[in-house]
Amino acid sequence: MKGIIWLASLALIAGCASTSSDSSDSSGPWAASVKHDRFSGEVECFVSTGDFFTETSVVTSNNKYYPLIQIKNGVLMVGVRSGGRYPIPVGDVKIRVDSNKAYDISITETPVDEKVDPMIASMKASYESLPEDQKKLVISAIDNASKAQKAMVSTYTVATGDKAKALLEEIKNGRKLIYQAGIFSNMPAMQSSIGEVEINISLSKALKQCEI
Repeated sequence: MKGIIWLASLALIAGCASTSSDSSDSSGPWAASVKHDRFSGEVECFVSTGDFFTETSVVTSNNKYYPLIQIKNGVLMVGVRSGGRYPIPVGDVKIRVDSNKAYDISITETPVDEKVDPMIASMKASYESLPEDQKKLVISAIDNASKAQKAMVSTYTVATGDKAKALLEEIKNGRKLIYQAGIFSNMPAMQSSIGEVEINISLSKALKQCEI
């Protein structure tokens, strides 16, 4: 009976297991994870936390949030991601290190995938014959709407630039990180979630493995 209960609990938690770096410190709470894109062939390394660790995997749960540190396309990103097999939108987030001032990170700050949505591409014929000035206005409006939509459903919310650098420095020199995610200004009835994670040597090891 205990074995059945354990397996059932594992099924609820598992959701997603990211591949950890070969030299990853399985003691956590921080670990470097490697994600392979089967279509593009791209390999991404990011630093985050999980619910538990093995020598090869970092296991996260559905409907939960985790801190995220990553360099993607040469851009440093620091924020929060959702976990599990079916990641959910993160919304706006707050991050605080120790007793320092909290950082507010909006979904509007988050870099979005620049791939053109097929539906938007199909609209091209409807404005292609417009005068040049009108066409530019339409393209700009469509582009802004597309980016806003992608940001709203993004499974991570991150800061970039100087803000990300300053936040990372605080994290590297801190002892505890507190974060709040799931803040949607247009859906005030939705409850946000608060998490807390210890900052220890596993963070510096994971950052080194991802060359951050």
